[in-house]
Amino acid sequence: MRKYEARVSVKEAAERMGCSEMAVRMGLRCGRLPIGYAHKMKDSNTRYFYFISRKLLDEYLGETTEV
Repeated sequence: MRKYEARVSVKEAAERMGCSEMAVRMGLRCGRLPIGYAHKMKDSNTRYFYFISRKLLDEYLGETTEV
């Protein structure tokens, strides 16, 4: 078993949700996915930092989080 990490990548979230990575990114940017947030980088108009909580993703998908 791998070490528990509180953060999930956009790729992993998309795979688990059965949608594209862009759908996850846009959902976070618009505030429509309650699994994390998108933060616009200070020095750029096009770059974002995405934080997806494993716990919130599990709850959103109706799964349990194992620590």
